[in-house]
Amino acid sequence: MIPLAFAYVFFGTGNQPVLNFANICNYVDNATFPGTQLVNCPTIASDIKFCQSKGKAITLALGGAGGTYGFSGDAQAMQFADQLWDEFLGGSASIRPFGDVILDGVDLDIEQGGAGGYPAFINTLRAHFAADSRKKYYITGAPQCVHPDAALSLALNSVWFDLVFVQFYNNPCGLGFYSNNVAWNYGVWDYWATHISVNPDVKVLIGAPAAPTAAGSGYVDLSTLKAITQNTHNSANAFGGIMYWDASQAWLNPVGSQNYASATKSFLRTLGSASLLACSAPAWESGKSYSGAAQVTRNGYTFVNRWYSSADPATDYTTNGAWNIIGACGGASPKSTSTSTVKTTTGGTSTSTASISTSSPASPSCTAPDWVSTTAYNGGATVSYNGYTWTARYWTQNDVPGSNVNDVWTKGAVCSATVLRQAPKPRQLAAGSCTAAAWVSTTAYNGGAQVSYGGYTWTAKYWTQNDVPSANVNNVWTRGDACGVTSTVAPPSSTSTVAPPTSSTTTTSAATTSCTPGVEKTITGYFPNWLYSNYLPSQIEWSKYTHINYAFAVMYSGTTPSWADSGVLADDVQYGFPKLVAAAHSAGVKIAVSIGGWSGSVGFSSMVSTAAGRASFIAWQVSFIKQYNTDGVDIDWEYPGRQGAGCNGVNAALDTINLQLLVSELRASLDSNFPTVYKYITMAVRVYPFDGPNGPVSSVADFVPHVDRFNIMTFDINGAWSNVSGPNAPFQHDPTKGFQASYVAGIQAWIAAGVPKNKITGGIPLYGRAQTLKVTNPTTQYNDGLTPAPLGDSLDGPWQDAYCSSDTAAASGIWRWKNLRSQGVLTSPTTAASPWIRNFDTLTQTPWLFNPTTKMFISYDDPISVANKANYVVSEGLNGVFVWSVDEDNGELLSAMQVVRNPDGFPACPTPTSSTSPTETGSPSGCGEAWVATAAYSAGTVVSYGGYSWTAKYWTQNDTPGVSEWGPWTKSNACALKRRSGKRRLD
Repeated sequence: MIPLAFAYVFFGTGNQPVLNFANICNYVDNATFPGTQLVNCPTIASDIKFCQSKGKAITLALGGAGGTYGFSGDAQAMQFADQLWDEFLGGSASIRPFGDVILDGVDLDIEQGGAGGYPAFINTLRAHFAADSRKKYYITGAPQCVHPDAALSLALNSVWFDLVFVQFYNNPCGLGFYSNNVAWNYGVWDYWATHISVNPDVKVLIGAPAAPTAAGSGYVDLSTLKAITQNTHNSANAFGGIMYWDASQAWLNPVGSQNYASATKSFLRTLGSASLLACSAPAWESGKSYSGAAQVTRNGYTFVNRWYSSADPATDYTTNGAWNIIGACGGASPKSTSTSTVKTTTGGTSTSTASISTSSPASPSCTAPDWVSTTAYNGGATVSYNGYTWTARYWTQNDVPGSNVNDVWTKGAVCSATVLRQAPKPRQLAAGSCTAAAWVSTTAYNGGAQVSYGGYTWTAKYWTQNDVPSANVNNVWTRGDACGVTSTVAPPSSTSTVAPPTSSTTTTSAATTSCTPGVEKTITGYFPNWLYSNYLPSQIEWSKYTHINYAFAVMYSGTTPSWADSGVLADDVQYGFPKLVAAAHSAGVKIAVSIGGWSGSVGFSSMVSTAAGRASFIAWQVSFIKQYNTDGVDIDWEYPGRQGAGCNGVNAALDTINLQLLVSELRASLDSNFPTVYKYITMAVRVYPFDGPNGPVSSVADFVPHVDRFNIMTFDINGAWSNVSGPNAPFQHDPTKGFQASYVAGIQAWIAAGVPKNKITGGIPLYGRAQTLKVTNPTTQYNDGLTPAPLGDSLDGPWQDAYCSSDTAAASGIWRWKNLRSQGVLTSPTTAASPWIRNFDTLTQTPWLFNPTTKMFISYDDPISVANKANYVVSEGLNGVFVWSVDEDNGELLSAMQVVRNPDGFPACPTPTSSTSPTETGSPSGCGEAWVATAAYSAGTVVSYGGYSWTAKYWTQNDTPGVSEWGPWTKSNACALKRRSGKRRLD
């Protein structure tokens, strides 16, 4: 591979890049294109064609040590990517320095100008690459060896790189410091490749000066470089070869009868296979302090301590950290050397070796249509690409399957594709010895326990017994690093074998690509009571929800809720609501009425303050459930112990205590009034736990037995009520700006306060909030703004709290997602219409828009940010998500969160149908043995209760099947066991 260095100015005269190729572009006059500083390069163009004909990949290197480059934001970065595509790569433009020559990719040698924009730049280029089947394109990077690299770390950790050329020169971690094991840090970059890189097969090359004059420091003679290379080859998982700066000096540097470049090429061809050395250092021990130079083994790598420290090597290994990484270890493990790349960089011609292989797995024909970059796909759509079937997790366009960009596509079965680029290859990782004890099925493990199983270390998330670590049943075990054996990650097989169940009943099921067994997580949508005339129940995408909350009945005065529908109260409630309930139940969706809301929480504090008030409220709930056949109660008090709307009653000392009394009494009343059908209780809660007299309380454990789900309102974090703009619903928050709250911070705060993860749902807004800024060219979401909020979309208007006239009427600044997409703001989920400018904040993981004409700023969520939040639910084992509100989406955001219900991206497993009559084996008609309260049951045990068979999710005793949606039992099929006498509760 030969990167041509450099495009060292991104936006020169005429908004064109500037190349510093000296005078070799055009020997006659080195002419530039009119009105620009961009040179016309016919001489280099012919050289490129020749090199490409010899199998060399020629790329354009961006940046370097000098020049002026960088991006003001994602929008500018994406525009520059489009420009490079048209002028240097596979596109077309009136200005093309190399004429009809198409370069093979882009190399990023970014050494100044800030880190922002490069992920968006790369993702935009990859979208172009994917649409062009003529050739393979590459994205490479050239960071400094100092880790993390100040300019490239953001991109390196978030997007796909094919190769990384680490500059081990002009730095105190360079080749000249190889003998100092606390300085030389190739091991750190190898650890990055195997633990952090988006591309699991990325190769890391040693960047070296090609002559004594090529760099200020770091040059070593070839014999020394050979020794360093051989040792690195034997202590790394991602070694890819050598990069030289630069080609001309490598050519002129003699080594015997060869030059530095050809001699290196000859040497690399002799490397052959390598074996990692066994891990000889002791395993790191948590809590132990280590002196300087001490060595330990952690995660299959040998670490060395720089000074006295007890820090964890796996998190404190930067150049300025306590630990350095010597290299990978673990014993014999054949390592592929099929790609030993010499990268030479120059402004002219050079030589290199580049071995880039492709493979084509044998497979049946693909039945899904070929992926097309310009086609928009909804969640669930299937395509064929690179020899695999892929399923979209949510709305997508231009996201290449397999690139991991935005984590859009789930890879399915192998098949023969129309277009086959670089197919996935098996990946082997040498593993250290397993230090945890082997997993034993009969042993009970508490949360945090570690075991070895199948060549990996596994950590229990909570109590478990009989749950096989690799099966992911009940999502009990978290897989860690490989250990004990060589772990091979191979492309999926085109066929799979499933062992038949051991029972006397033979079952057959409909053929599926794959499926995810177990209980679905929840997706709850709020249906505001003012929607009837504008949004009918029939418009709800029922198949994508599990629960609907009708909002609101309000607590204005007295001790019972009242209906707040304006105009036709009786009609909306008496006639409209029963239709909503019927539609929900027809679709298998549960429904409840939400009590309260922002403007409906005036009287909560007064009601909960007396036993009589709570009893009156509970009696109303029971009566309502009986009348309308709803499934539970949602309490949305905004907020106990804290002022919400201006007229709300607040008792900071007692509100939270009295609310706990209410929910415990409500739980008891629902259980006694509905003994055979469980009625759930949910609560919409503030981003941080309930308040007491001194702020948020430290524990809400007393609520947990009575509440089935805590819906955390992780939105409305920033808005026009503040004179500084900020993200409406950040995934993470900037610790130095705006209100210090976010999706992750809120969820973790409730977990810390005692709420189990399986009772937490994260809130996702289907809308954005607008503000008018004082600045004209914002580079961040945090800017001085004007109040009140501007009018948002066409449905926005001045709003007055009907229950609090003292609160000033004002516009909300709301932009519903469907209107962002339909009212001239976004032409696609990720493309802004002129004059709007779209940006994506990589810290808060949220998009934002700015209109330079009106100075309107909009913070909102899109399919990328929504999918990120949904995947967090999956990774953390949370209960699900909820949205406000069902009418504000056009289907794109709802599709993006469906991964919550089926984490692997596949449909739920079909219910097996019996192909033969079951044989009686002591359990009537397929039921398990009758449930007995005093018996202890392990995960997977099947019992009979209440006319159904139930399967234990985890160890349980005295937990009645069906008593809670989220209890230890999963209900299966109805069966003919004679019912026990007495009361029962079913879902």
